[in-house]
Amino acid sequence: MLSLLQCNIQSTTIAESIPFSLFRYVWRAMRPLLTVGTLLIATQLLAFSQSSSIRITGVVEPPELTGEPKQVKKLTETQRQFGKIVTELKDEKTASAVRPNLTAFIETHPNYSDAFFLRAECDLCMLHSRDYVSILRDVEAAISTHAIGQSESMYDNLVDQYSMRGKLRFALGKYRESVDDLERAMKIDLRSADRIFNISGVEPDRTSPPCSWSIADLDLLNKNVPNDYRISLFRGLYFRFFTTFKEDYYPWQCSSFRKRKL
Repeated sequence: MLSLLQCNIQSTTIAESIPFSLFRYVWRAMRPLLTVGTLLIATQLLAFSQSSSIRITGVVEPPELTGEPKQVKKLTETQRQFGKIVTELKDEKTASAVRPNLTAFIETHPNYSDAFFLRAECDLCMLHSRDYVSILRDVEAAISTHAIGQSESMYDNLVDQYSMRGKLRFALGKYRESVDDLERAMKIDLRSADRIFNISGVEPDRTSPPCSWSIADLDLLNKNVPNDYRISLFRGLYFRFFTTFKEDYYPWQCSSFRKRKL
């Protein structure tokens, strides 16, 4: 594995060799630390797709890593261009340099949903922009154009997009609309409903990160949208996510779900 990290291969070559839908998992998991090595590792993971006989009941896995090893499809020219941009986004410095290329790509491909969403993530999560209105426009464009180019999208659904739109509306003080977006994200895949918060840690966050939801955010929603049962439901789902790492959160989860019934 270490030798993979030490390889020096052009990112354009890598972008051509990775199934396009896998870019999403690499980008979301390693957004601040994305390197050539991580993409090489992601490529190697394709060889370890699990057969149905050894899948674990109740464990939701990326479709790329389930079943028999899959044939790597050749990227379209548009996917190759976009994949190159994704691999170049590594930190704040590169984000500033790459963003004009991303904007130029959007101007050339005005219906490319993933490009709008990537620019929103770049601005909000890497460049820490507070131009929430502009970022919100990008997320809404990503949602509205997703169906047009779904065959070339990294995203099978709009969970991440609705979650981010909800967080942006939250930042703009549109709390009820924010709750509505979290509900939309939750309903897309109820089996993975505890993943709508874009959590990156193993313990509940009391701060308010721009690109993920925290327990402090849910508390503020509860204060501004009182008596809405959905917020207690979200709190329960939020704590359920952390039960994977620490069973002490089960009572917190159950307590939130009980409040939802009142």
